[in-house]
Amino acid sequence: MALEIKTGGAWKAIDTASIKVAGAWKTPDSVAIKVGGVWKVVWPTGPTVSPSTTTPLYRFRATGTCYSGLRFHSDGGEDSLTAAGVWTDNARGPWLDSGLNSEVWVQRVINSGSFTVDAGSGRLVLSTIRAFYVTRSVNGSKICNATFNFYDAASGGSLIGTTGAIEIEAEQGTA
Repeated sequence: MALEIKTGGAWKAIDTASIKVAGAWKTPDSVAIKVGGVWKVVWPTGPTVSPSTTTPLYRFRATGTCYSGLRFHSDGGEDSLTAAGVWTDNARGPWLDSGLNSEVWVQRVINSGSFTVDAGSGRLVLSTIRAFYVTRSVNGSKICNATFNFYDAASGGSLIGTTGAIEIEAEQGTA
């Protein structure tokens, strides 16, 4: 994303920003302007995310086959998988605040249990929908507890966000 500034009466596109702090040039995380007394980010220098940092819980019960899970949608939203196996928008809001989905990778860390359907280990670019869920088709429950880390590169790069430990449970039996 290019930022335009007016210099010498003409608009000029710039693709990097630097500020001098204590005699050294540094690249800022973002550029902001004050509008009506409020600072507004007009140009992030990289993607920004704000996944839930609370301890979310996805727990569903059903008398038949039960589903429970989450997916990070390529539109920047987080979706829930209901007991009936239907994806719905999650009330927590988007995981992507700014930047492009192709600039963000997610990596799941399983704390306990396992997923029935797992988008994969390692860093996965979020320009594609990534789903993680459990199912249960006989009496009892299946639980997976995982944390999701967000990075700005496929390898190396910086950790730009993390979720709390997310517990996902599907229980088949009495609803």
